[in-house]
Amino acid sequence: AGSTGVVSVDASVKGLARAVEKSDEDFAKSERQLAGLADDLTHYCDPTKNPSAYRKCQEVAHGASEGLLALALKAQRCEARISALVALARLSFGNPSNAASIASSELTVQVANHILQPITEFKQQQEQLAMLQMLQAMAATVPEAPVMAALLPRIVGLLGDDQEGHAPGPAVKATAVDVLTSCALAQSKRKLVAKLLQTKVLQAIFLNAESDQEMRGFPTGLLLASLCDLLVPGCGEDATVRFGDVGRPFWEKTDFFNSLGACLLAAIRTEQWPPQSGIFHRPWKLARACKDLSLAGFGADLAPCVAPLVSLVVARRGAGDSLGDTDADAVTASHLAAAALRGLAGSGGGAAAAAAAAEMLEAPGFLAALEHIKGEEDSARQLLEQLQDGGSAFVSSAGQAV
Repeated sequence: AGSTGVVSVDASVKGLARAVEKSDEDFAKSERQLAGLADDLTHYCDPTKNPSAYRKCQEVAHGASEGLLALALKAQRCEARISALVALARLSFGNPSNAASIASSELTVQVANHILQPITEFKQQQEQLAMLQMLQAMAATVPEAPVMAALLPRIVGLLGDDQEGHAPGPAVKATAVDVLTSCALAQSKRKLVAKLLQTKVLQAIFLNAESDQEMRGFPTGLLLASLCDLLVPGCGEDATVRFGDVGRPFWEKTDFFNSLGACLLAAIRTEQWPPQSGIFHRPWKLARACKDLSLAGFGADLAPCVAPLVSLVVARRGAGDSLGDTDADAVTASHLAAAALRGLAGSGGGAAAAAAAAEMLEAPGFLAALEHIKGEEDSARQLLEQLQDGGSAFVSSAGQAV
């Protein structure tokens, strides 16, 4: 790994640490200097600007979080607050240690409450966008953090049409959906997200997405997919409308399942999706969405995802035991992929299930990979047995497809 920027990052961390101890008067005098230190951290911890050393710079920057949060809270200039928030997002990107440190700080909720206020002037749009980008980086890395649950109602509130002040702009609302999606993809938060998405909020989300389907169609579809088996609240006492039922027309309109397959393939290759968007998805999270979809009865729609899901299972053997069996994300992704594929091949029989089974049987190394992980994941064992028996649809003990 490279070391570009490490010395500069270390100096920035020390400068920000000293700022935390300053009086409000002295802090105000050094605000511009501190914003400059935040900008340095942003540059060197950015994977697109410092690809060879951003991870090392993130490690060195671990001690900067309190100083950056203090800057976001105390700075008089909006530009300085934005600099602090963007730096915090860079520190959190794919770094659980930094994200957990920021999430556990008492200042984080104070900063969010300070910034996510009713919008009275345009600069607040930029500031709220930076705040949500920071929360998105945290949600993608440590969604189980209690602070995320505490802030979810406020984030959902940005999506409705009844806020005080000016309505948040499209970018703010889009990033709010991204935060919700990251939380919904975490088992510990998905039911809370579902509870907050009342019918009125969902309608507003659909309107926002339909105004820019090219950029917002897939993220909105992924949010619905991650909640597909849960009931939409506020539909009446006797209503049993699932998020997947509400989502199906939207998925069809936006070609969601083809996009999901392409996104999963990009994630496996560590590429951005959509291209040039700056968004990097984690394969295991997308595999979880595929699993939930297949088990909720949408398996027949997942044909575009079969090949990348198969590759996640095969990777456990292809990467070699030393990597494939110790990398937690790879292990989780292979288990979720096997469960998704089992649900897909067992989606009631028919052409889709038969085609999925045939594709699995023809994939080099797939059966050997299932054999390798069958002791870890029951779905892998069941899928292996079914494929070895001829690839017909799975049938539960009650005689129904599962």
